[in-house]
Amino acid sequence: MNAMAIGLLLTLLAGQAPGASHGPGMPGVAGAPAVPGGQVPGQEQAPAVPRLHAVAAHAFNEGNSPVKVDEALEGVKKTLLSLPFDTFEPVADQEVETPLGEETLIPLNGIYSLYVAPRGQDEKGALDLTARISMLAEGSGSEQYIDAIHTEAKLASGMPLVFRGLDLNVGELVVVLSLSGDDKQQGQSQSNDAKEQEKSQDDKQEDKQASNENKNQNQERQEQQEQQDNPSSAQDQKDTPDLRNIEALLQSLEEMDRKEQEDQQHIRTGIRVRGDWW
Repeated sequence: MNAMAIGLLLTLLAGQAPGASHGPGMPGVAGAPAVPGGQVPGQEQAPAVPRLHAVAAHAFNEGNSPVKVDEALEGVKKTLLSLPFDTFEPVADQEVETPLGEETLIPLNGIYSLYVAPRGQDEKGALDLTARISMLAEGSGSEQYIDAIHTEAKLASGMPLVFRGLDLNVGELVVVLSLSGDDKQQGQSQSNDAKEQEKSQDDKQEDKQASNENKNQNQERQEQQEQQDNPSSAQDQKDTPDLRNIEALLQSLEEMDRKEQEDQQHIRTGIRVRGDWW
């Protein structure tokens, strides 16, 4: 057995295979592979807590045309425009975390409060939830609240929940509940739509202007072509004013000559009569 074989045998007996790495302070033990984020192998990462966005608006009618929507409600404007009101003013704007299995309070105003309890979430982020809106009971000596709305629903991206029928002194309170970020996407979409519409109008205006210019150019070319094809006609048109002047002058001369002849016919030659001619 040569020296190389003996060295390899001793290495195997010592538990040190060629190429093995050693963990710090642990001879002969390969280091464990690193896990991104410090997650322990085999342990599932906890799901993110859902975030919801609630916007409350005072909706009423006062004869506005077009519909008047406050700038603070731009994120939910598309949703509000589908409602039978012509004026919308902001009341509350809340973005909160809503842990699964817990009821979370979202204050709206001094009369109404929203409570949301997510029950579960699918792989696309849609939430199965229970929602209720409580209101301060009228005529109660103490602050007692009763549920004005209680519902179970599914809240998915791009499909906000709209709560209506919450009476105010004038009009009603409208609440739009959506997944966090949906309203920003809606606002961006509306901004893009407005830009596209403005661009389309500009393009139409440019097309109309170009069409008018082409029409004028074509008309000028046609007139030039007609003049080239009929030079005598063009010359006649150019000479027409001079011919008219000459004709008018001739008529004037003829009229003067006629008057002179008439005058000659009416003039009586003076005759002298001698007194003793008879």
